[in-house]
Amino acid sequence: MYSHLVPELAGDPEVMGYAGKTPAHILSLLIVLTRKRARSDVSAVDVLEALDDGEVAVLTPKQEGWLNRLTAREIVDFTRPKNRQRLRTLFPAGSVSRQAIIALASEMVSRAEEIGISPAWLTEHRIEVALARGSSE
Repeated sequence: MYSHLVPELAGDPEVMGYAGKTPAHILSLLIVLTRKRARSDVSAVDVLEALDDGEVAVLTPKQEGWLNRLTAREIVDFTRPKNRQRLRTLFPAGSVSRQAIIALASEMVSRAEEIGISPAWLTEHRIEVALARGSSE
């Protein structure tokens, strides 16, 4: 985990503002849920249940075919741009179904999770160690 944490703190690639902060403050910056990422594990059943029946009823046969293909698998992977784009184009901006898809397709994560560190692993002491390692390199 230090192999991810040391360069994060030393380089601050996302300009989180680690410089001059206490380990406690850095810890809070790393574990707060402020980042949005696409989900790869959305149940097709959840996608279908989130859709507005009235909006689904007016889909063209071609659009229905796209929807059926996307939800034929157990899981919809929204990290794939084509999946996100197709579902978004089925329903107009502002529609109930589109808003539901957008909500299902992403999740809030911490910066720690984003760089591959479990927030449960992070402690003030580990941040102190990473800062020391970074300043000695």
